Amino acid sequence: MKKMLALALVGLLSISSLAEAKKDTQASAKSKTVQRGPSSAELNCIDGFVNIKGSGAIKDFCISDKVEEKTNLGRARSNCEGKASNNSNNREVHLCTIREWKLACEQKKPVLGMGQDFEWVADLDYFDIPIVMGNERCDNISKDSNVFRPRGSRCCYN
Repeated sequence: MKKMLALALVGLLSISSLAEAKKDTQASAKSKTVQRGPSSAELNCIDGFVNIKGSGAIKDFCISDKVEEKTNLGRARSNCEGKASNNSNNREVHLCTIREWKLACEQKKPVLGMGQDFEWVADLDYFDIPIVMGNERCDNISKDSNVFRPRGSRCCYN
């Protein structure tokens, strides 16, 4: 029964792109104090980040140019939030979402070295389970119930 539930859950997560876009839109509407980035032509990333061209509901954004230090999920989130102080534009730096991570991997996998190992992504609050991406493929999504397992991650902002 647990195996069937896990397989069903992974199937649901694979089609989560539309739900993630809706979540991103709702979060943007609620967060009025966070300065959003300029138009895509003006987006300049701070040191240690590279620009990713947006697609669909995702605007252009910046992502860590290399995997962050392996750590647990909570520390991965707080490490990204801590990078906001290094961002002269005061934009919200966060653990990359499923859609951000996947888009960056599809566009710049060889440059960024993405997809080699599983990395934490920021969808714990939405799905109420820890999510990881990678392990040789840009579209490989899985759950990891051990939030204390050390894994790499990426920080994003727009």
